[in-house]
Formats: sequence, structure tokens, C-alpha cells
Amino acid sequence: VKSYGNQQIWPGSSNTFARDGNNLYAVRWTYGEVNADETWSKDVDEIIMSQIENPKLFDIVYSAPPSFLMLTQVSVFNGWIYFAECEDGDEGVEKYFLYRIRDDGSDKEELGEFNSPSGNILYVLTEEFIVYEDEQGISIMTLDGTKKELVCAKPGFSYTNLSGVDSGWIYYVKWGDILRRIRFDGTDDQKVLDLAEKRLYVVDGEQIFFSYYDDTDETDSLVKKTIVGEEMILTTSSGLIKCVNKEGNWVYFGVENKVYRINANGEEEKELIYAFENEELEVYNIYVYGGDVLATTVSDEVVYIKKDGTVTELTDYVGASK
Repeated sequence: VKSYGNQQIWPGSSNTFARDGNNLYAVRWTYGEVNADETWSKDVDEIIMSQIENPKLFDIVYSAPPSFLMLTQVSVFNGWIYFAECEDGDEGVEKYFLYRIRDDGSDKEELGEFNSPSGNILYVLTEEFIVYEDEQGISIMTLDGTKKELVCAKPGFSYTNLSGVDSGWIYYVKWGDILRRIRFDGTDDQKVLDLAEKRLYVVDGEQIFFSYYDDTDETDSLVKKTIVGEEMILTTSSGLIKCVNKEGNWVYFGVENKVYRINANGEEEKELIYAFENEELEVYNIYVYGGDVLATTVSDEVVYIKKDGTVTELTDYVGASK
């Protein structure tokens, strides 16, 4: 939540959209196909930019080389766009590359080449560092890639999954079901939350917001928990909560085809922000920009909902929902 230049969607999922001032950036990527002659082909992956006043109209900022697959995460800060690509060779993907490029499409720079344990590059951008995961563990580098330091080494027989950054802490998942946090200098490594049935979470300061499914009554609850352990159920739903995000004093979440928000202190009933007409759709991610909401579905529907209630369907952003 406190990462700079992009919205941090937890836990560790790709950030397809980023907003910087009046500009909205997105990655459009395409699925490849195996041709009749067993060759591989796909359309070109792109980074596009639009104005918030009219998000339907966009310019292409960058097009990936034909042999490269662009990963869906994009971050923007201080005039630079940060993104990752992998080279799609005959024997599959072995290396991943992290780049940055000026917001006008110039001066592309390679920041690092990685063997990634997660089949992707997981990274978070802050005002000073890029926090990323590779085969060694969790590390930080300067924004220009010139200095790299290992923060948390990956112990033997364990699984580490970078989740995000907030208020001087790096959050990560260990052994697949324990949320931990560690400081940038590698000190104060501590357990934060047991994730046994807790599927989604967002961290804001000393508070964690997560969903919890109860098998007994088949309900899903949105829960607020402090680092010291106090819990409060904000709302309960008969449908699964698909995504959670937070801005200011509001927690945003998706249930089936609907986008809701609720006061983070539990003082008000949940408020419906938007409902996709097709009731079979499922909300996948929610981004919040100063009260404006961008919502995506698993089927590539994308809508931008302004605070005044104006809704714009971004039909040309196919491939940019995840």
C-alpha cells in the first residue's frame, strides 16, 4: 500500500495498472499459440498510457521484442516505468529481466537478470529501492540497479514468496502459510499472521485486512487485525471475497461480479461501488486512485469508475486484467 508509483495488490500478485499524476499505465499482453508447423507465435506485448480524463484513448509507450514475453507487473515513479520481461526460447524460460524506461519510451535500461524461483519476477517499488525475490531470497537494489543487497536468505527446504512493502517493513510468506515481515537491513524478522484459511490480505501500517472462509456456515468474512493481535470482522458475505485493497479509511473488496467498499473502522455498512452486468463474471483485482476505482475481472473486462459515478469501459485493454 505504501509502495510508490504503483498500487500494491497483495499477496504478491501482478500489478497490471499504475497511475502517475494524470496518467494511467497498463501492460497489454497476449497469449502465445503453437502453429501447425509447431512454431510459436504471439502478438506484440505493449505498455500503454492514457489520460485519466479519457482512459479510452491511449498511446503505446513501449513494444516488447518479438521473442520476449512481457510480465504483467508495471510500476511508475519519478518519470520512469519499471517492468519485467522474459525471453521465450525453444527450451522454455530460464532468465527473467527487470528493466526501466522513460515515460516517453526512451532510454531503456536493464536493471538485473534473474533466475526466479516463482516463475516470475516478484518486485515492489519504493521511493528508494526495488525490493525483489530471486533464487537467493529477498533482496533490495537501488532504483538504477547499481547496488544490490540480500535482505533475507532463503533457508534450506523452505519456500519464500515476496508479498509487499509497508512502513519500513518487507512482508513475505514462508512455508506457504505464514506471513512474516523483516526490516530493510535484515533485522527484526518476525511472524505476523498464520495464513491457514486466510486467502487475501492487505497491510496498512500496523493493521492487516484479510478474508477468512468459514466452512461451518459457508461464509466469507472481511477481517481487520492489528499486529498485536486484536481482530474485528468488518463484514460477512455469502459469496467468496475475491480481492482486497485499501485507500485512506476505506477497504475495497470484490464479491462475485460486484465491487464494494466499507469503512476500515467498521462504522458503516458496506457500500456497492459497481456491479458488472454479467452476473457470472468474477472481480479479479481492484485498484484505487484518490477515490477513483479501476476494477478488472478474470475474463479481461476492465472498468474505470470515477468518484462522480462516471464509468468507462476499457475494452481495448484486453490482456491487462491480471
